[in-house]
Amino acid sequence: MLTENKFSKYLLYAIGEIILVVIGILIALSINNWNENKKTQNQLSLILYNLIEDLNDDLEYLYDEVELHEFRISCFQYLLEKSDIKKFEFNRLPKQSDTWWQGAYPDTINLKYAEKCVMASVYDYNVNIQTSSIDEMKNLGIFSNIKNNALKKAINKYYGFMPQIRQDWNRDLITDWRKFLLENYDIIPSEEILSMVNPIEFVKDNKSVSTRIRALEGPAQYRFYNVNIAINLAEEVIQLIKEEVSASDTE
Repeated sequence: MLTENKFSKYLLYAIGEIILVVIGILIALSINNWNENKKTQNQLSLILYNLIEDLNDDLEYLYDEVELHEFRISCFQYLLEKSDIKKFEFNRLPKQSDTWWQGAYPDTINLKYAEKCVMASVYDYNVNIQTSSIDEMKNLGIFSNIKNNALKKAINKYYGFMPQIRQDWNRDLITDWRKFLLENYDIIPSEEILSMVNPIEFVKDNKSVSTRIRALEGPAQYRFYNVNIAINLAEEVIQLIKEEVSASDTE
C-alpha cells in the first residue's frame, strides 16, 4: 500500500510537471505570436505611411494632368468656335487653376490666349505613378493583414484603375500633332517663339488643322475624366489609410 501511494504521488508530480511545461510552451508560443503579429503590424503601418507618400506624389502628377487637359479642352473648343467651325453649343469645363492662363478665359477673340492654346496643344507630361510601396506590401505578403476591408477594396480599385492612366495613348496623338505641324507648316510652338501670325485664322484657313483639333478634343476629354477618377480614388485611399493607422495607434 505504501509503495502504491508513493507511485501515485510521483505520477501526479510528473503529470503536474508536464502540465507546467505545456503551459510554459503555450505561453511562449503566444508571446512569440504576439510579437510576430506586432512586428507585422508595425511593418504594415510603416508601408501604409509610405503608401500615402506615394499617393501624394501621384496626386501632384494627376493634378498637373487634369489642369493641362481642362485647359486643352477649353482651348480646342475656343479655337474651333472662334474659327467658325464649331457651330453647336458646348458646356465649358470649370477652370481648374491659373497655371496655364491667368484669370477667366476670354469669350471674345484674344490672340494671346489663342497662342497659348496652340502651345498647350503640343504639351504633355510623362506618366509618373509610384508603385514601390504597394509592390513591397504584396511581395512581403502582408496585404492580407489589412483588417479594414474598405481600405483593401479602395487600394485594389485604385491600382486596378491606374493601367488606364499609364496607357496614355493621348500622348501619341499629341506627338503626331507636333509632327504634323512641323512637317506641313514648319510650326514649332514654344514659350519663346510661336511661328504663326494669327492662330485663329490659321485654324480657319486650313481644314486639315481643324480636323486634327476636332480629333484631339475627344481624347483630351477622355483623359480629363479618367484622371479625375484617379484623383478621387487616390484621395479616398489616403483618407482610409489615415483612419486605419490612427485606429491601430490607439489599440
